[in-house]
Amino acid sequence: MEMKTTHLGTIQYDESNVIVFEDGIPGFEDEKDFIIVLSNDPELPFHYLQSIKREAISFMITNPFIFVNPYDFELTSEVVEQLEIKKPSDISIYSIVTIPEDLERTSINLVAPVVVNNTNNKAKQVVLQDYPIFKYFIFKADGKDEM
Repeated sequence: MEMKTTHLGTIQYDESNVIVFEDGIPGFEDEKDFIIVLSNDPELPFHYLQSIKREAISFMITNPFIFVNPYDFELTSEVVEQLEIKKPSDISIYSIVTIPEDLERTSINLVAPVVVNNTNNKAKQVVLQDYPIFKYFIFKADGKDEM
């Protein structure tokens, strides 16, 4: 299938790659169907989570484990059941990237990872209770913002 997007131009996708957020994404509860548009450059670990219904809605995402070590959390049994996760290797974890005008303050959201079950294309943005770091600044050695 083909679709026009605001940020990526016209893209091709296969319907079998549509990821379904049953509850939508916080703040975008009506947006349930997305695709992940992977970077074609292996040196750039940033991808897009693109709505297939609204061309202007997309989020830059990345694998948080590239930047944060350790990044460790447990999914609740409700999330495991909702996404029908059978084993950890079935899922991919992404963080939403925020790129402000000052690029040095680019950050990833660690409190609300996007969890995708690759076996059934069910997804959820999970809000982790009591996770100690909300924003991780990827260009800072310790991930903290000194401003």
